[in-house]
Amino acid sequence: MCSIASDYNQYEGNNVVNSSNMELDHYYIQVLNKGLTFVPTCPVDFFSIQLHLQRFFRLLRLKIFFGDISTQPTLLMRRLSSHSTWLPPGPLDPVLDTFQRLVLHELEQLAVKHPTFYNLSTMESRALQELKNNTDLIIKPVDKGGAVVVMNRDDYIQEAQRQLLDSRFYQR
Repeated sequence: MCSIASDYNQYEGNNVVNSSNMELDHYYIQVLNKGLTFVPTCPVDFFSIQLHLQRFFRLLRLKIFFGDISTQPTLLMRRLSSHSTWLPPGPLDPVLDTFQRLVLHELEQLAVKHPTFYNLSTMESRALQELKNNTDLIIKPVDKGGAVVVMNRDDYIQEAQRQLLDSRFYQR
């Protein structure tokens, strides 16, 4: 098993303890230094959301206009007809119109509040994805001090079993 003291990789301003066999490059260290509660952000495509909402509102209007008749076309109908963009005329239901107005207003408010930038560089994002997909590593917070420890999975399991099988502290 690796000893944390002997394998401690010290970088300036580093809160990462690496007791694994993996060499952590600059980007891994940068991402891990952000802490385990860090949440990556990305811009939201509000145009796409609005487009899908308009399609949803159209389906609701069609349901109200035609009643309970199924609007799901059969496979043959899809092949024979072109995609319709017809919208029932006029305000059909004041509740639906109010709902549509409120949802679009909330979307506008969200667009103003939502960050429009990434808080990770491309390389940091790649490093985060690689750490997430690496099943040979365990990443945990250190008990005190706010640091992060990176361990080999096998070493972590072996240490857990050693502690659990210690009859001075645990009984079967």
